[in-house]
Amino acid sequence: MKRGFHGTIESIYRQKNNHNVMTIVNKDQQLGIERSWESKFQLGDSVSKNEGSQLVELYRHGQLIEVLDYNDIARERGYID
Repeated sequence: MKRGFHGTIESIYRQKNNHNVMTIVNKDQQLGIERSWESKFQLGDSVSKNEGSQLVELYRHGQLIEVLDYNDIARERGYID
């Protein structure tokens, strides 16, 4: 996933014209969320993902909750070893 995202989640919606992908939004950016991660994100959470990185850092109340890795998704689907 090439796109970056930094900031607080202000809105969450589904892209009906894009396979109903859950999308998080802040004032300047949006990011589609993998289906298996959807339950992890809430309004007011902060997200840090650098452009070109495979890692998504999820924060709640200023505390790092979890680091999600797109490589884990690729492994689960058999795209990489």
